[in-house]
Amino acid sequence: MKELLPGGHFPTPDELSSYLGWDDWRVLGLLAEGKGGEHGERLSGRKHYRLAYRSPEALGPEEKRLLGEIEERLGDLVAGRVPAGRSKSWYKTDGADISVLDEQSGTAKPLSHFSNVVRNLGKNDQVLLYCRPEDRDEAARRVEEMLKK
Repeated sequence: MKELLPGGHFPTPDELSSYLGWDDWRVLGLLAEGKGGEHGERLSGRKHYRLAYRSPEALGPEEKRLLGEIEERLGDLVAGRVPAGRSKSWYKTDGADISVLDEQSGTAKPLSHFSNVVRNLGKNDQVLLYCRPEDRDEAARRVEEMLKK
């Protein structure tokens, strides 16, 4: 979406009305036209990165050690990494918070304003390692070797 959205960002509450036309069809059409960069091409061709390893959500010393060993063993097969400590939770309540139209006031407000669940999501240290689809079998074999130790 960063490749497709004007300015490379989701709308601010003041810009919300201009993005109401951004539905699945519009996005899929842009991807079909070859827009969206490498990731857009991978998505439209169903060649997106595959999960190679998912760490626990709470990383203690032993889990951190194992993660480091697995990442080292995977080496250049790692095509993407969602790093630990990226945010306090998987949902960001800062400027990336999703804007929702408040029907009572007619203004856009952040989703965290409406949802206690979203507002109180806790810290998550989980790390996700991804590989290219053509490397999936080899990555799975290497991770399995590490987990058997």
